[in-house]
Amino acid sequence: MKPIKHISIAIVGIIFISASMLQSQNCVVPDNGTGTATLPPIGCQYQSVDPFMIIDGLPPGTTIELHGTYSDFTCCGSSCPNCSLPLPPGECEMPGGSLGGDGHCFLGQMVFNVIGTGELEGFQRILFVDIFSEIHTGPRIPGNPVQTFQAVYYRFEGELLGDPDFCTFHIAAGEDFGLPSPGQTTLTELPNGNFNVDSFFDITYQIEFEGCPGSVLDGFMGTTTGTTRFEIPSFDYFIDPGPDYWTVPESPMSSVFPGGPGGDLEPIPADFFGPGSDPFDGVIHLKGESLESSEFPNSDAIIERLSEANLPQPYPASDAVQTEIVELDLI
Repeated sequence: MKPIKHISIAIVGIIFISASMLQSQNCVVPDNGTGTATLPPIGCQYQSVDPFMIIDGLPPGTTIELHGTYSDFTCCGSSCPNCSLPLPPGECEMPGGSLGGDGHCFLGQMVFNVIGTGELEGFQRILFVDIFSEIHTGPRIPGNPVQTFQAVYYRFEGELLGDPDFCTFHIAAGEDFGLPSPGQTTLTELPNGNFNVDSFFDITYQIEFEGCPGSVLDGFMGTTTGTTRFEIPSFDYFIDPGPDYWTVPESPMSSVFPGGPGGDLEPIPADFFGPGSDPFDGVIHLKGESLESSEFPNSDAIIERLSEANLPQPYPASDAVQTEIVELDLI
């Protein structure tokens, strides 16, 4: 039998996408050569979901909100005087800590967008505060494609000096200060061998402040204890390459040969289906037949997405990807 060279088929289907295929990919770090990643994630940043707050020592109904971003992580140089671990110079991570995994000591910078409310409405500043951090993480299994483990902020401390508004500004968090700050980190291996990092901490913090003479904060001082979530923010999302399983409608599909109505090619010639068969320029009705190899029992087509789909915020969002029909069964 001769092959049919041209046939136009319309497929109506449903794409099955599991939630696990949608992942945040905004903090990516390399494999350190042991099947896992070294922390902290150099080049990434944490943000406070809710602002840090200064309340105590201010008039009723007045607050100072501090929207924080923590970044620019570096390992200590010659020494980390506040680190409880004997880290070698220039290293951020070593076995140890309170969770039976690793300990991490490093420096970073906290950038606070400061906004006053109530009697301080209109007061707005950007503060840059150098921070020392010590984090303890639980055991993980290097080589696993997904590594999820407990983490805790053991020490988080910084101080602002020489500021015209805050003559005293000291911030602290972590278990070493009696301020519990538990968290969790997940490393997910990417197709290129790097790791995507998802991480958060539920920070209990304490801010001590005193306003400077002549400043809008003159005469105010106090110590506020509060909580906020510290997390690596989710920016863009992606869907990994992979298969989609399609199902045709219950009613027959129409497949119109180009030689039929609206076509611009020659009809199927005489004798194509065998000696004595007539030419054909009509319509063939097809319907799907369930694929035996499919994990979805009613699917009759498998279409493979060959490239990653990037879905940046805001949502809804869309992206075009290359596809290939892997398997199709029509009768």
